[in-house]
Amino acid sequence: GYLWGVLKPLLILSALLLIVRQGLQRLERMAALRASTADAWLLRIPLLGQAHARRNTRDFFESLGLMLEAGLPMFEALPKAAATLSNSQLRHGFIGLQQRVQAGAPLAQAILALEFPGKPQLASLIRTGEASGTLPATLLAYASRESLALAEFQEQLATWLPRLVYVAVALWMAYGLLTGGGIVPHLPAELG
Repeated sequence: GYLWGVLKPLLILSALLLIVRQGLQRLERMAALRASTADAWLLRIPLLGQAHARRNTRDFFESLGLMLEAGLPMFEALPKAAATLSNSQLRHGFIGLQQRVQAGAPLAQAILALEFPGKPQLASLIRTGEASGTLPATLLAYASRESLALAEFQEQLATWLPRLVYVAVALWMAYGLLTGGGIVPHLPAELG
């Protein structure tokens, strides 16, 4: 009886710890699945999805260019640059890039299997940078141009988004006035 009295609380605590651990692991798997679904959905939003993909690829190639310029070998720089991608869908594709480069494909050819905005132009730039031996500088110049283009897009969005919201509110108010009792009053059924 004494032994059971001592072991019973320990067994209950062990069982509770196991249940909590299994629950946390299940929640982590579900959160990863939700994040992957949300990232895929985010890439499909018109205009904003493309800007998000451009920002992520700009970050990847800027990081890759900086690491290559610092003297880090390509095989070590690719996974570290892939870690800079905030979108899990894009990160998954760019991790495959490392495998193609390790298999012997040049970077310009390896990125052709990826899906991101501006890929054909970037492939040409990378091909030129690899041939001339200035790949890090080429990647950094591309990242700089992409940063300017993204800043211009954000400026245009900041200019036009409030205007579109104002037009939508004005249309909603006009619709409410025209369909409500503001213009043409409705008579009660007893009087009509």
